[in-house]
Amino acid sequence: MNPTKFDGLTKELAKSTSRRRALKTIVTASIGSVVGLAGIRTIFGDKIKCGGGPPNSDCAHWCAAVFGEDTPAAGRCTSDAAHNRGICCECGSVAPDDICCVRDSNGFCVEGTVVEGCSCPEGQTCQNGQCGCSNPANCGNFQSCGTNCLCGFNAEGGSVCFPNESCAPLPDCTLSSDCPAGQVCLTGSCCGRNVCIVPCGADGAPAAPTGIGPTTAGLF
Repeated sequence: MNPTKFDGLTKELAKSTSRRRALKTIVTASIGSVVGLAGIRTIFGDKIKCGGGPPNSDCAHWCAAVFGEDTPAAGRCTSDAAHNRGICCECGSVAPDDICCVRDSNGFCVEGTVVEGCSCPEGQTCQNGQCGCSNPANCGNFQSCGTNCLCGFNAEGGSVCFPNESCAPLPDCTLSSDCPAGQVCLTGSCCGRNVCIVPCGADGAPAAPTGIGPTTAGLF
């Protein structure tokens, strides 16, 4: 590009303007010369990338694959990426099919349901938007799924990696919907009843213990 024209272009882009107008300026300036992707990245600086992560165009495709093409959620995902934030910047390297989330009838993620880290750690599987362990059992046959964590069943029939803690302070439940936010209804524990419990974290780390004692939810 001619240096004089480039100076004029950068001065125009330096003015307070919308992204759409800026793009229009670039397209207009490119009629007589080719401005490649590298040139556009230079003009927009870090806004075209997520702190060194996927290019914005890649995030647009990734967001569409995760949330559905032309959906509001995909639009917000792409917009966030253009501002160096959001789920694509954090998890753009994870294949859309490997994202753990609550999925709609078309198989796309429901916005706001993607688990921390976007995918489940080794040894755990995604079940309706929650990372669960792969070898659930009942009292007497529990297997470990992390430090001081055991693999059991929730009331809905899925698996849950839960901390081995005291039964006494844990409230009764019939379904996970009976439990406080962030907790699930654990069945088949050595408590002798269904109890609400905070699952172990997605990384297998135990939740904060609510008490210790000889009668535990694993709760042996």
